[in-house]
Amino acid sequence: NADYIYLAEKLSTYAGKALHGKKNHCNRFEAEHHWDFVPLTRELIPGCLDMLDVWTEDNSQRLDKSVADEHDAIIRAFAAFERLGLEGGVLRAEGQIVGFSLGELCAADTFDVHFEKARIDLNGAYPMVCRELTRMLMERHPGLVYMNREDDMGLDALRQSKLSYKPEYLLNKYIARWVDA
Repeated sequence: NADYIYLAEKLSTYAGKALHGKKNHCNRFEAEHHWDFVPLTRELIPGCLDMLDVWTEDNSQRLDKSVADEHDAIIRAFAAFERLGLEGGVLRAEGQIVGFSLGELCAADTFDVHFEKARIDLNGAYPMVCRELTRMLMERHPGLVYMNREDDMGLDALRQSKLSYKPEYLLNKYIARWVDA
């Protein structure tokens, strides 16, 4: 069980041979859509929830029960968005919400991405959300160095996706239990 840690600078540009495919997906998305990426606000949350409902329905057959659990967690995170100190961004294409991401600054140099969703039927939507969120956060937080995109929940497809962004390192996580002797 490990979190995937990336250099923000690499995610903001997709520079280099290893991330060339991500850059190509973004270029295609930019060429095919009239798009923008805006900070997540309370006013945008209902549209994000609508998109989340569609995403959950479209993906529930190919993914396990954890999708429903994550769906509920996202709803709770949106409900307490300000109190939790969350921030994020929304990707729109042709005026419609097609992706969003939210998380929190967990250290002066690290942002923890709790949730990221995008329409899988739009080529490049996921790489765009990742890149644009990172760019926005680097402007807001000049000391940002790392993006923690959390673990893969034991899902092979998510593991492959996270590895395709070429993490700087995997941060192992452990569970400790107190045992009375």
